Amino acid sequence: MAEYFSPGVYVEEYDNSPRSVEGVGTSTGGFVGLAEKGPTKGAPRLVTNFKSFQKQFGGYLSEYTHGEYRYLANAVEQFFTNGGTRCYVSRVAPEDAQAASKKMGILKVTAANEGKWGNRILISLKTVIKKKMQLLENVNGNVYKAKSVEGFREGDVVEFNGEYNRISMIYDEQVTFETKFKSNPVDADIIPKNVVKLVTFDMQVRFNDDVENYFDLTLALGPMYHLYEPEDVQKAIDGAIRVTKPGGALLFAFLSVYGIMYANYFHGNWAAGQAENFTDDYRVRHFKEQLFTGYDVGEFEALFSGKPVDHITTAGTSGMLEAIEARPDFEISDADFAAFSKWHLQFAEKRELLGCSNHLLYICRKQKR
Repeated sequence: MAEYFSPGVYVEEYDNSPRSVEGVGTSTGGFVGLAEKGPTKGAPRLVTNFKSFQKQFGGYLSEYTHGEYRYLANAVEQFFTNGGTRCYVSRVAPEDAQAASKKMGILKVTAANEGKWGNRILISLKTVIKKKMQLLENVNGNVYKAKSVEGFREGDVVEFNGEYNRISMIYDEQVTFETKFKSNPVDADIIPKNVVKLVTFDMQVRFNDDVENYFDLTLALGPMYHLYEPEDVQKAIDGAIRVTKPGGALLFAFLSVYGIMYANYFHGNWAAGQAENFTDDYRVRHFKEQLFTGYDVGEFEALFSGKPVDHITTAGTSGMLEAIEARPDFEISDADFAAFSKWHLQFAEKRELLGCSNHLLYICRKQKR
């Protein structure tokens, strides 16, 4: 519209003639259909060439298994062959489709999404022995007295006679393991024959001709619960990074201070919990007498500032279950739990839900120099 800077009478003319239809680009397409693999939830995925489609959604489908619904890959291929430059693809799958899964000991592996393609995933694990621990006596159940716990931390994976276990707590020279060993690991000899070994894993994942190598997967699943001084926290982080190969993945478990409050202090003790975990001006507290110390998510992520790692994601692992399972009216069937598990995995990384989960994982990858 014209601007008028002085009083007067002005005449404006408007073009009322029909406007022609403007052309739009035809180089961007959208596709929905059955595919060999790929996500079935969330926004459609950007695909910029047919090789990208094959990597994300797999190859051609068989007429014998998918009949007239097998043409998604063919359609996308012809789109790019005929000049298309990019498209968005959304995969659909039957309601009863399941993701392939396998559990061996303490290790459970689940395919990223539904379909029989997951049955063709081959995983090779190579253990790397880091340190050895001599156990002198069985104190009680899963609790053992060790000669030395130097180099071992809570959450470490250990191996004895081909059996894998995890350290759940270390107090002085006493070590509590997650499960009981099938064979006796105690050996009080001066030169012991039986020792518990600290292990990490080199992992290779193969699907058809695609191979991904995960070098030295380091799990820090307990130390951050019980470290209170900033110097000790930094030593733990630096130690885990130091023993991880370049390109290796690291998983740090930590507690949400808000999850701690929701799960433990709605029993007439909120004021006491608030005083224990927060200062008068609502800053998070860390001190030894807490036993378990919690973090604000942003506060924990800031601990890695300047470290030679790249943040992958922060995810909640327990959701609201720990906070509500003590309710007398709490009930969840096997079918509902299976549905809840799928739902939780879908939204485990949502920032607005992280504070509702007691237990969280900070996942990062060591930089390659």
